[in-house]
Amino acid sequence: MILLSAGNSTEEEAEENILHDRLWKIVRSLGEPDSSIIIYQYFYNQKVSEVARRLGMTAGAVQKRSLRARKKIKAILEKNGEYL
Repeated sequence: MILLSAGNSTEEEAEENILHDRLWKIVRSLGEPDSSIIIYQYFYNQKVSEVARRLGMTAGAVQKRSLRARKKIKAILEKNGEYL
């Protein structure tokens, strides 16, 4: 009988789910349009130009807001002792 590894353990999967949920809440707390920018870029893999067109913004504005939003997310995670 051969046992195959299922990849992550149940504990690792639970921790990943908790972190995913936490990250989702942080992103949603950013407010608009920052939360939409992050969601489109990192959850839907859209390019800056696509996000800009969708939100009626310039690509430069999307890039700046994305950078600021990512810094906010990082600061929140570090403040709470959480890391990605």
